[in-house]
Amino acid sequence: KIITACLVVGVHEKRKLTPEIAALDKVTGGAISALLKSGDMDGKSGSTTLIHNPAGVNAKRILLIGCGEIKKCTAKQFRKIAMSSAKAIKALPVNEVVSALASTEVEDFELSSRVRSEIEAYGITSYSFDQLKSKKSSDKKKQPKSLSFHSQNRSETNQITRAIEQGAAISSGTALTRDLSNLPGNICTPSYLANQ
Repeated sequence: KIITACLVVGVHEKRKLTPEIAALDKVTGGAISALLKSGDMDGKSGSTTLIHNPAGVNAKRILLIGCGEIKKCTAKQFRKIAMSSAKAIKALPVNEVVSALASTEVEDFELSSRVRSEIEAYGITSYSFDQLKSKKSSDKKKQPKSLSFHSQNRSETNQITRAIEQGAAISSGTALTRDLSNLPGNICTPSYLANQ
């Protein structure tokens, strides 16, 4: 039912699929499991690969992100996985993305924290400082205009909504801090900082 230019999902080592990804694999006619069996994707943490025009779904691409061993993913590892996902998406010519990566089981790291980690990762990879350039960077045009998250029920939707708000606020704060640190001293004066 998801219509998107890119659907992001996590897969594990040893060809292990979670029930949600197994259901997606079935809909695509086994495209995900076939890729894992071929060795093109080993599921190691942070690895990425694309399936173009998969059958059975309204997604132009499925971006597979390796999540390591099943049920052994830690918070630190998931943050690295989220960063790998964000970097891979930045390299794609897509305007919108739907991520189901947060459905990955992570020890002591709830759904909202996983979504927030993804938002922060996208914020970091999309950052560019061009305030002092006469010719602005074209990288911003490559960034997806829409990033959505897959949820199973209303409870998850509520958690995701709060996490998006928190992640966006953290990303904005991080971007402002990086902007200030990149400004030269003759612009970023104490009075300039006081007004920020």
